[in-house]
Amino acid sequence: CGSLTSFPKLDLSSGTDFGYAWTDCTSLTSFPHADLSSGTYFSHTWQDCTSMASFPALDLSKGTVLSYAWLRCTSLTSFPVVTFTTDADDDVNFTETWKGCTGLTSFPSYLNLARGTNFSYAWKDCTGLTSFPAVTFSLTASDDVDFTSAWDGCTGLASFPALNLSRGTDFRFAWKACTSLTTFPAIALTAGTDFYGAWDNCTAMTSFNATGLDSGTNIGGAWNSCTSLTTFPAIALTAGTDFQWAWYNCNSMTTFLATGLGSGTNFTSTWKSCSSLTSFPALDVSSGTIFDDCWRYCSALTSFPALDTSSGTIFKYAWEGCTSLTSFPILDV
Repeated sequence: CGSLTSFPKLDLSSGTDFGYAWTDCTSLTSFPHADLSSGTYFSHTWQDCTSMASFPALDLSKGTVLSYAWLRCTSLTSFPVVTFTTDADDDVNFTETWKGCTGLTSFPSYLNLARGTNFSYAWKDCTGLTSFPAVTFSLTASDDVDFTSAWDGCTGLASFPALNLSRGTDFRFAWKACTSLTTFPAIALTAGTDFYGAWDNCTAMTSFNATGLDSGTNIGGAWNSCTSLTTFPAIALTAGTDFQWAWYNCNSMTTFLATGLGSGTNFTSTWKSCSSLTSFPALDVSSGTIFDDCWRYCSALTSFPALDTSSGTIFKYAWEGCTSLTSFPILDV
């Protein structure tokens, strides 16, 4: 349907499966206010409708699969208040739903996404978004919500609201490369277990205020290359086991206040190239087995504490490039 410029308002009121229905209708500039209220399956429905500049506020309240629905609809500048399900028994899949909608400059604040349980890549590479609204996500205790790469690559996003993401469990790469984000708000991420690369390359972020990360087991690369972050707050990371690359290249960081690293086993490149740190706290790293590259190129460190590294087996390049160290304790390595 690549040459189709318009679509008539047909009677589609009995339709249930609209998967791929208008995929690659690249010349379609708008879509009629059709009755799709019986539809349950909307995967890839308007994918790559790259000329579609407007979309109506349809009733999609029976839809449970909306994955890839508007993927790469690059001419959409705004999105209407589409009606999604609020049925407590529904689990809605929003995987890659608006991914690559690079023309989107705003998103509606009254959109109810409370039954969504999968938002992986949902707004990935929506580079035109400068802010994100206070939409409603699930608060249901039995829900595990996936936010993997949800806002990854939203390079224009300069602010983010204090949303309730308390049912989110997977935040891998959630805000990766949000390079305009200057502050991360006080969001409680209490159900989160996987934060791998969550804020990787948020290069403009000067303050981080999230709480409740103490259930996170995978912290690897979480703040990798957050090059504007000067202070890391006193966050307890008590369940963390994998800290590889966690604060790698946070080269403006002068103060590190995180606690509860005692369960950590993998500290590969954890503070590598934190070149502004002049001192290091006496953290509990007693479970650590791998410390290769851990403090490599921490070139401003003048002293180092007597950490318990007795469980360590790999220390390759651990303190290489720490050119300002004038004293060093006796460690059990």
